[in-house]
Amino acid sequence: DFAVYRVILRLASPIFADMFSLPQPCTPDTTSERPIITMSEDAVSLRLLLRFCYPRSRCAEPTLIEIMDIKRTAELATKFEIEFMRRSAETALIAYAEIMPDVAYAVAWRFRYPRALRAAATNSLDPMRAEDRINVAEFDEVPATSFITLHRFHSEVFRKIEGILPTPEYNGSISFNEMNYHVLDAFIGANDVGPDCI
Repeated sequence: DFAVYRVILRLASPIFADMFSLPQPCTPDTTSERPIITMSEDAVSLRLLLRFCYPRSRCAEPTLIEIMDIKRTAELATKFEIEFMRRSAETALIAYAEIMPDVAYAVAWRFRYPRALRAAATNSLDPMRAEDRINVAEFDEVPATSFITLHRFHSEVFRKIEGILPTPEYNGSISFNEMNYHVLDAFIGANDVGPDCI
């Protein structure tokens, strides 16, 4: 059980504000004047939610590193309409896209995080970060159209590389980072990149 100040939850979430505006049912525990609200979330999720909602002077903002924590935060932010949790989840997902862009892409698509989706799609172009992962739970949480869209994005980017790379007479070398920068500047910068079109 978690004993919390309702005013903090009211300020953090319009869902809680509406919930507490309704008459609270009587609880079997007649020795306590505190209303008891049963939540469907597990203890880990509730602790995470409360750590985000309580003032930073009392609780440090949770560090989101593992994908399960990022997804849990995104789910809570969506359910309880907490915008600052949504921003934290998307920022963490952008960082995660540096390590596992394909997984980050699936999560970003699911929660419709455009900045994270752009970052994941961009990082997935790097062959050093691309891995053949099949049995990943996050892939089952999004439709096949999400990865079809990513494949089309890759095809368009690599098609445009031909007009951006140096001419055959160029005897130097070009790194992926240089190529990535120019491709993104020429292609992504000129297109509306978001959940509906990568």
